[in-house]
Amino acid sequence: MVAADEPRAAMVGRDILSAGGTAADAAVAMAFALTVTLPSQAGLAAGGACMIYDHDKNKVETLDFVPSNPLIPGLPRGMYALSTKYGRLRWEQLVAPAEGMARLGTPVSRAFAQQIVPVAGSLLADAQARRIYAKADGRPVGEGDILVQPDLGGTLGRLRIQGAGVFYVGPWAERLVSSVTAAGGSLTSDELRRFLPQWKAPVALPSGGDTLYLAASPAAGPEEAGLWDGHAAAPASATAASGEGKPGTGLVAVDANGSAVACSIGLGGDFGARRILPDNGITLPVVATGGKPLSGFGPLLALDTGRHEIRYAAAAGGGLTAPAAMVRAARSALTDGGSLAKALAAGAAAAPGADLSVRVNAVECASGGPVPERCHAATDPRGFGLALTAGNPG
Repeated sequence: MVAADEPRAAMVGRDILSAGGTAADAAVAMAFALTVTLPSQAGLAAGGACMIYDHDKNKVETLDFVPSNPLIPGLPRGMYALSTKYGRLRWEQLVAPAEGMARLGTPVSRAFAQQIVPVAGSLLADAQARRIYAKADGRPVGEGDILVQPDLGGTLGRLRIQGAGVFYVGPWAERLVSSVTAAGGSLTSDELRRFLPQWKAPVALPSGGDTLYLAASPAAGPEEAGLWDGHAAAPASATAASGEGKPGTGLVAVDANGSAVACSIGLGGDFGARRILPDNGITLPVVATGGKPLSGFGPLLALDTGRHEIRYAAAAGGGLTAPAAMVRAARSALTDGGSLAKALAAGAAAAPGADLSVRVNAVECASGGPVPERCHAATDPRGFGLALTAGNPG
């Protein structure tokens, strides 16, 4: 099963599972697809975190790909690390769907259309963004319009053929540094080369017969742990009041083997810094005060402690109240016995005046194998995402 904030990305994940891919394969393919179909929240320059449960090894760990310098593209090496350790399909298979949609064009979904309107003025002030997201009459693209992103398609093609390393070492990486510098950013070749995702032990909390796993810092696991225990969370970051660093988007995948991946990724704000680098289609992220954006609150997983089975997987994005929404939804699903749809609705009402852009995507399973009779996937009722069940591989 898969769930994502944008329908076409979810369909890519479903197809990867149907082709025999693992939950990690589906998550990687959806993440790259979102850079094309939901560029308001995801991009190659995004950072974030994933929670992974490997059923065969009965192991849970966090993958943190939030760079110390926000201008370092975190997503390529983050997804490559996930694919290398937990994937089954070839890297090319995971990047190709996103590349094809960028090169050939894809219809603008309602999920994306409703996000571009509020920021159209500042976004379309950038010449590169205007070339991509504006129609002939100057208005932003709308639902059903065909969105073609040739520069991004070329970059994804390079990523597919040459691997993630092309972003960090070599002539193309040097040109990336020059482009960022010309745009007014501060990035060095050494910073780019040295960046590596980090594998970390998650925060584990007992919850009845289940164990709740939260992503390790800096993906806000400690804040979520405080919310789960009923304590007020500290401010997410020094930039919370300004809106910088808000989480982007979350995706979830569970495969037929019972393994699960939940990822939160983001550019630090809607369309990041609202500037696109020429020739490569990469959207610059928000550079928050203090040098590090809060690029995504960490996702969470819950396992049946005795049976070693996935019980719940969720990821959130869209606003600074995402941790409260995600934790409240998890509590409703795991301890209150409500349906998943009701749980996500409870998460949406996490606090009076909560950010209406917050979205939680989740998969919930009863005891037993991860089959449709026992598991349900759902997307947040406030968004226009999609949850799908994949067919049997082969």
